[in-house]
Amino acid sequence: MSKITRVIARQVFDSRGNPTIEAEVFANNMKARAICPSGASTGSHEAYEKRDTSNKKYLGKSVLGPVKLINKIISKKLKNQNIHNQEKIDHILIKIDGTKQKMKFGANALLAVSMAVKKLSARIRKIPLYKTFLIKNNFKLPYPLMNVINGGAHANNGLRIQEFMIRPDKAKSISEAMRMCFLVINKLKTLIKQRGESTSVGDEGGFAPMINDNEDALKLIVKAIDKAGFKKRVEDYLSIADNHDIKTIFVIFDDVWDANPKIGTQRDPKTGTHNSGWMQDPGYPASNEMANSPELKAYVQDIIKTFKDDDRILFWDLYNEPGNNGKNTESLPLLTNVFKWAREINPSQPLSAGLWSWGYKELNTFQAQHSDIITYHDYENADMHRRVIELLKTHDRPMICTEYMARTNDSRFSTTLPMLAENNIGAINWGLVNGKTNTIYAWNTPIDSGEEPVEWFHDVFRKDGTPYRQDEVDLIKKLNDAY
Repeated sequence: MSKITRVIARQVFDSRGNPTIEAEVFANNMKARAICPSGASTGSHEAYEKRDTSNKKYLGKSVLGPVKLINKIISKKLKNQNIHNQEKIDHILIKIDGTKQKMKFGANALLAVSMAVKKLSARIRKIPLYKTFLIKNNFKLPYPLMNVINGGAHANNGLRIQEFMIRPDKAKSISEAMRMCFLVINKLKTLIKQRGESTSVGDEGGFAPMINDNEDALKLIVKAIDKAGFKKRVEDYLSIADNHDIKTIFVIFDDVWDANPKIGTQRDPKTGTHNSGWMQDPGYPASNEMANSPELKAYVQDIIKTFKDDDRILFWDLYNEPGNNGKNTESLPLLTNVFKWAREINPSQPLSAGLWSWGYKELNTFQAQHSDIITYHDYENADMHRRVIELLKTHDRPMICTEYMARTNDSRFSTTLPMLAENNIGAINWGLVNGKTNTIYAWNTPIDSGEEPVEWFHDVFRKDGTPYRQDEVDLIKKLNDAY
């Protein structure tokens, strides 16, 4: 049996520079130390932290009194006790004090001794400390909790919540959990900097920006989590697409449909209404507020830099239909910036922004002059579409029609695809399967009942994978084989 021979204590200073207790326990010619942690705040029902409140030399925060109690009383009471009988030792410590909140000796004194005993027991048995707590050998480490933003007594910023924490529940290992937390913390730091706030830390090591709204702090954390996980989701998608020999076009910004995008669960689309769930990015008025440029620049350059040499990406469509929803030239500054930001990264893939409205002269000129390949949208009949082709050919660059085919608008596979093939123009039909986009319904003719229209506006396949029209699928296959 390993018996305790001595317990000594001393005053030391914690990570905040405040006095605290270090206890040292001896047995079997070995020793172990433990320092009692000290919180910045204390609840009314917490165990009592005993300090020398009358000692003005240490501003009433010294612990010389509890140190003396350990050296004079506790050391004698624990002498010759079995170092491995933690339950009995803790019972002795509790009995010595005799108060509910440990007012007599101080919980800081009792805890320092208890922890030192536990550490020495593990050292004598030559096992890691955590194994002394195991009841069974099949154990699992808990998820780490990371303190990322401080408020309350831990920071002087007006937040009423003291600690905002993250827990990586989806991690499959401690290593992965720590990596996820690392990414979130670094993204959070960047976001705080972009707000013009300090990235100094509070008492518990979390950031302490000068914000006073709890919801604002939560939104910052959610945004950081989303940014940290976004690129992984992109990578997962690219891997899936590549397994099916699919090249991807990534679109950065978008002026189409709902101008008020929001983080979180998206609303359901309206029954029978074309594309009613689509969201603009970054939305309005964000798309023409230059104050957002630093944050948007960071986003654009981060994602392009990450995948700049990835051959799974066909090209970057930097801005889908700039000027839509009546914005017109309001979107030109952001369009100009996104090309500038992308050129600074200089990806190996081509850059483009599709022309779509022939009345937007300034936008069209910029898009055509700055795109490596000419991309465009055309939902008109074959005669009108051919005129657009002849016009765009003057730029003498590769061409891809990235949106076409609206049956009720007389833009059809049967008339459009042979014409595009004849002119060596790529064709991308963005609607594929009848689903949540509701693109079987025409733009301005919703069917509130959700009944199938007499003629589909868009899409190729039904939900079960069967073609809407077999002759269209046969034509696509034929042209793909021929070209």
